[in-house]
Amino acid sequence: MALLTAAIGIIRRRWRASRMYRLLFVWGPAVGLMAAIYFASDSSHAPRLMKGVPDVLSHAAAYAVLGATILRGLAGAHRAGATARAALLAAVLAAAYGAADEFHQSFVPGRSAELRDVLADALGAAAGAALGWGWSVLHSVRTRGHAK
Repeated sequence: MALLTAAIGIIRRRWRASRMYRLLFVWGPAVGLMAAIYFASDSSHAPRLMKGVPDVLSHAAAYAVLGATILRGLAGAHRAGATARAALLAAVLAAAYGAADEFHQSFVPGRSAELRDVLADALGAAAGAALGWGWSVLHSVRTRGHAK
């Protein structure tokens, strides 16, 4: 039994150190959200996840999370990697995905591409990336303050 436990421990350590694990851990949330957005926009009927909330706010909220998760990926899931440059790139990438998604919707029967949705996606992406970057700056300042 002890041999089996030791073998499982070795396998776990190697799996965690593997590139696939890092890739899934770092980029999995962003890719998963992008897939969910794609499948939601591929439907002929627009999903209403938040009842009573205007469509543009739903777009902004979803893309804020996407901007933050892309920033997480670019930062390698480390707060120190969440720089202003990475946040800007995350916002641009998430906004570009939003524009591409709206273009995709123009080919879905019963759906249309709308400029206000693209703008809401871009603003949400920028807000999410900015909040992620701000959180990392705040955390680093607080950590440095406790280290003294």
